[in-house]
Amino acid sequence: MSNRSAVFGGAGFIGTNLVYQLIEDGQQVFNFDNLSGLGNLLNIAELMQQSRHSFARCDISNPEEIRQALLMAAADTIYFCITPKNPEEESSLENFRTFFETVKEWRNGMADTKLHKIVVVVSEHYKLLGTYGKMYAGLLKLLDGYASDGLPISSLLVPPAFGPFQQPDSPISMIIYRAIEGETIPVVNPEEKVSDLVYVKDVVDAIVLVEKNGKIGGHYHLTGPASSMSNFDRTDAPEIEQRTTI
Repeated sequence: MSNRSAVFGGAGFIGTNLVYQLIEDGQQVFNFDNLSGLGNLLNIAELMQQSRHSFARCDISNPEEIRQALLMAAADTIYFCITPKNPEEESSLENFRTFFETVKEWRNGMADTKLHKIVVVVSEHYKLLGTYGKMYAGLLKLLDGYASDGLPISSLLVPPAFGPFQQPDSPISMIIYRAIEGETIPVVNPEEKVSDLVYVKDVVDAIVLVEKNGKIGGHYHLTGPASSMSNFDRTDAPEIEQRTTI
């Protein structure tokens, strides 16, 4: 495992949990987020005074900000935890292209760089949208191209997750709130089978595993438990056993 890590999207849900884990593992973490999407400074407020954590705003559509972040971190490993905001648009991958193009130029211009792995974490949050598959296929093609150009990229596709630092308007948080208040809980598509849902700590463990053992150019997929239950049946299930595999 690396000693210096840069996490882009490190104030978001998955990114925040990853940052906490990396710091717990003794790493120096450089945390970057533009805070315009799901990133929230409250998520990382406890880390602001820690010597092993540094935070700076960075917009991945801005090459100069990316270069400054890369120079600041001089990281062994880069974790990219940003999902396109609107996968329905063909331009949704343009910021990804800007980011990796800038990383490639920076790496090629730094003879003493120690960068050995870039782990790209892709969330299936949008998987119910009809264009998700097209976006994901386009992203894999983009990553394969940069891997061929010499960037040490591995990717991990993760299902929707739940756990600490989740957005207050997320479905799971809303369900918990309604349950506590004794309110009714709507069930979407009640006859459909339950979708994958994993604990965010399992997602973080999978990310670290890909960083340690993943092959350059490899694309990995974290899957949740297979279920034959419908969404409605799951609401009445007294006990849920959670297993994840990669």
